[in-house]
Amino acid sequence: METIINSSYLITIGTLIGYERKMKCKELAGTKEKEAYKQIPFCEGICCVQTYRNIEKATLEVKTPIYEKLLHKLGYEMIYDDALYKEINYRLQNLNDAIEKYDLESVFIIVEKLQNLTLNKNKNIYYKYLRIVCNIIMNYYKYNKLPETNEWALLDNIYCGFPNYVKDIFIDLLYKYALSNMENDEEYFKYASNLNLINSIFVLNKINYLQYLCLKEQFDEFYILIKPLIVSLEKRELFLRIIDIYDLKTYADMETNPTKIMDDLEDCNDNIIKLLNKLKIKIEDDKDSSMPKTIKRKLSQHYYHLGYSLMCIKNYEKAIKQIELSLKYDDVFEIICKVMLINCYDRLEVSNNNRVDGIYTLVRDYDDSNKHFIVFKYFLFREKNNNIRDNLRYLKKYVLEYIF
Repeated sequence: METIINSSYLITIGTLIGYERKMKCKELAGTKEKEAYKQIPFCEGICCVQTYRNIEKATLEVKTPIYEKLLHKLGYEMIYDDALYKEINYRLQNLNDAIEKYDLESVFIIVEKLQNLTLNKNKNIYYKYLRIVCNIIMNYYKYNKLPETNEWALLDNIYCGFPNYVKDIFIDLLYKYALSNMENDEEYFKYASNLNLINSIFVLNKINYLQYLCLKEQFDEFYILIKPLIVSLEKRELFLRIIDIYDLKTYADMETNPTKIMDDLEDCNDNIIKLLNKLKIKIEDDKDSSMPKTIKRKLSQHYYHLGYSLMCIKNYEKAIKQIELSLKYDDVFEIICKVMLINCYDRLEVSNNNRVDGIYTLVRDYDDSNKHFIVFKYFLFREKNNNIRDNLRYLKKYVLEYIF
C-alpha cells in the first residue's frame, strides 16, 4: 500500500530539489558533470521540463514517484514519517506565534527542539535544510546576526515552497537582509515589493511594510494603515511590537510634521506602561534584573530612536532623557548614544561637571570602521584640550576625511 504523503511536504520538497540542483550546477561549474544537472537533462525520463519547472517554483504537485526519482539523482531518499512531519509543523506554527509575540525564550526552546527532531537525518532533504534554516533563525534571534549572503540566497530560493506560517518567518529575514545590504534604493524597493509584504498577515511583515512605505515616502498610506494595526496589536497585548510602530511613526512625523513628535512621546510612554504592567514590573523598578535581557534591548533601541528624533527637532533636554534611558537598559547603542548625548550637552552649553557620569568612557570595544567612534575620539580629545586651533586640526585630520 502506497504511503500517503502530505501535500505541503511534497511542495516543499520540490523547491528544495530545485535549490539543490542549482547548487550542483554551481559546484560543478566548468566541468562536464555540470550538464547532467541542467534542467532538461536532469528531469529527462522523469517528467517534462515544464512540469519540472513548476515543481521547482512550488506551483505544481505531482505524484510521489517523480519526487523519488529526482531526489535519487541528488543522492537523497524519499523518507516520510507523517507523525514526525506533523510534530515539526506544529512546532513551526508555535515558532511563528512566539516570534510575533517577541517571546524569544520560547523561540530558542522551539528551535532547539526542531534541531533535535531533525538530527542525523541528512539523507532526507527536508530535514537537512530545516536544520540549516533553524540555525539561521537562531543566529538572528539569539545573536542578532542577519543571514549571510549564501544563507539569504538559500531562503530566497526556497521560501515559496513552505507553508505560510514558515514562509512569513523567511520573508521577514529576507526583508531585513535587503534593508541592511542593498545599498541601491531602487534595488531595495523592487526586492521588498516582490516580497508582497502588503498581503501578509504576519505582524512583523506588516511592520516591515510600514517601514517600506516610510522609506519610500508614501506617508499617506502609512498613516492610513498604522491606526488599525495599533488597535489590533493592543487587543492582542503585543506592546513590544507596538514599540516598533511608534518608532516608525516618530520617523514619519519628523519627515512630515515634527510638531507631532511630542504627542508621539506621550503615546510611547503609555505603551511602555502597558508593557511593564503586563510583565508585572513596577515603573520605579523597571531596570530590575527580572526583566528579560531581550526586552531591555528592545527598550534601549526604542529610547535611542526617540532620543534621535528629539535631537533632530532640537528639543535637546528631552532628547537627553530618552538617550539616557537607552543607555540605562542596554549598551548595544552605547557609542552613538554617547555621541548624541555629548552633542545635546554642547548645544545646551552644559559644563562637563553637570554631564551624566561615564559619558566619556565606553563599555564595548570599537575601531575606526565605526564613524561614531571616530567622532567620539574627537570629543575625548576636545575634552582634554581646550585649544580651538588644535581641535580644528584634529577635526580636519582625523574626522572629516573619514566621515565624508
